[in-house]
Amino acid sequence: MAKRRTGRQVVKPVTPREKASAIHSLAQDEEVAARVTGDLLRRPAVVAQVKDEDKGPGG
Repeated sequence: MAKRRTGRQVVKPVTPREKASAIHSLAQDEEVAARVTGDLLRRPAVVAQVKDEDKGPGG
């Protein structure tokens, strides 16, 4: 609980912010990042939520 209050990564993420932090931590490995990105891009509902400015060139 102390980690959650201080904004550090927690063992069991609950909030969207904590979950995103956990994903970013794991995706520091290029192979993991590539696999997760591919998985997410196959989910139309997820792609629809990505902001245009986050899609990059040609997005």
